Amino acid sequence: MRKWFTSSLYRKMFVSFLIVALVPLLAVYFYINSRYSTRMKEDAANLQQMAERNTALLLEDFLMKEEYISNLFFSSSTQRLLKEPDSDGLGTYNLQMKLEHMVRVNLDLYKVMDSVEQVTFVKRNGTAYHVLMSSEPVLLESEEIDHSSRYKNHYLSSIGGVRDGKLVYVRKIDDVEVISGELGYLYVVFDKNEIDRIFADLSSVMDTRVVVRNRSGELLYANFEDAGDWLQDTGSKAVPFEEGVGKNGEDSWVSWDYGMENFGLTVTFYDEVKRLNFNIQELNYLTEILILMTIAVILAASFAFSKTIVKPVLRLRDRLLRIRSGDFKARVQVETNDELGDVELAFNDMAAEMD
Repeated sequence: MRKWFTSSLYRKMFVSFLIVALVPLLAVYFYINSRYSTRMKEDAANLQQMAERNTALLLEDFLMKEEYISNLFFSSSTQRLLKEPDSDGLGTYNLQMKLEHMVRVNLDLYKVMDSVEQVTFVKRNGTAYHVLMSSEPVLLESEEIDHSSRYKNHYLSSIGGVRDGKLVYVRKIDDVEVISGELGYLYVVFDKNEIDRIFADLSSVMDTRVVVRNRSGELLYANFEDAGDWLQDTGSKAVPFEEGVGKNGEDSWVSWDYGMENFGLTVTFYDEVKRLNFNIQELNYLTEILILMTIAVILAASFAFSKTIVKPVLRLRDRLLRIRSGDFKARVQVETNDELGDVELAFNDMAAEMD
């Protein structure tokens, strides 16, 4: 084997195979990377953004179903019930049962029955009607803000921690028959796990970080732990999605916002560039492995061909050197029936005549 590596003929054969098989492959590899790499990264990023937008639409659809429930309290028949003066326990119970039936039917209709934990209506005088409860009632308070500045006078509020707390949909119920009249507030409580389910695929597959804030910038939800620290450190360095894709280092982050003007919310998606480019990097790795395998095949083919080409030539060269040194009895063992075999036979005839 050492002789083969030191043989100029073997090296030329190896280089010839290498050029014929490897150069076209490398040319295609670098051509694709130079011409299509940026475009492929942009396409991958656009597909990711499309998936994120779809999940944001699912969240918006879920919140709209809560809004549909609140719309029930603006019907004339429901408002007549709400405007009745507070009565004894039986009257309160009957009113609560009527409201519960109405709410349950619509929660089931919109297929969010299992998602909602509590529905409570609080009259202006402070009387609370727990229309629906799956556990101990959550203590609820309305925000002291100018609701007239809010579209439809509704908003989303957070109770407890960013990860383990609950979200509350709050809407002021006005008297439809009296200008600026107010009947009370409706509260719809649901666990943040419901939002986790919506963003589950993004979290598990692409490790996308999702943050929901209200108009004032308050953090209502995040799908990862230690969101406050991460947003101050890494999240603050994220660049806009359109500027960052394909232009930043693999360890950088890009972000973009999806606005829900109806609810006064902003959903921000954070993506790590190397995760966006993961499939492209895998394709590059596979191409590099293919190149290495090609080199290995060329090396093996060179060894195989050397048995039929290089080895006989080296053997013939060795016998010629022996004849030059005066050993006219040197002969070559003929092992093939091709042109090399003919050369070896001619050499043996020549050596016999000289002996």
